[in-house]
Amino acid sequence: MHLLGTRLLIQVTPPDIRDLKRRDWPPESMLKMKVTRLNTPASPVIDVHNQFGEGAKTLTAGRIKRYLKEMDDAGVTTVVNLAGGRDKKLQETVTAPDRTHPGRFLTFPLINLRDFENDGWPERETARHRRSFEAGAKGLKFHKSLGLSYRDKEGNLLTIDDERLDPTWALCGQMNRPVMIHTSVPA
Repeated sequence: MHLLGTRLLIQVTPPDIRDLKRRDWPPESMLKMKVTRLNTPASPVIDVHNQFGEGAKTLTAGRIKRYLKEMDDAGVTTVVNLAGGRDKKLQETVTAPDRTHPGRFLTFPLINLRDFENDGWPERETARHRRSFEAGAKGLKFHKSLGLSYRDKEGNLLTIDDERLDPTWALCGQMNRPVMIHTSVPA
């Protein structure tokens, strides 16, 4: 503060923009448009990417009932569960929602890429997928760890066109099963 003659000058430091909190600044849209609210979708909706769990302990009758109500309220006719589990858990997952509510739930197991360099891995994994499809799995899911995590002994990332995956692609084609691939999302 400086006193110059009869004037009092006060030096004010402007606030730092980094200290601005969202709660202190509620933005308001300046865009003016007609709003149309739809309570139900115009056509059937299929949720193709959901992960609501695996196995009987997770997919209880009460939980499935809640899922069905939420689906009905939102106009969703079918949900693809991309977290179907493997082996026994896959059997339980297919039994719990899929067979109890045909057409409402479609279960996809995850491919197991661990040990992909071990002898016999392609055959073991393909046989497991065949059993999964025969048990009722509707497709196969590749997690984003393909392209991010699994490396061979030389340090190269496992790629989608690796020949060790050829038996899996062939089986999915033979059994007419779709494959969902979550591509890598590196930082």
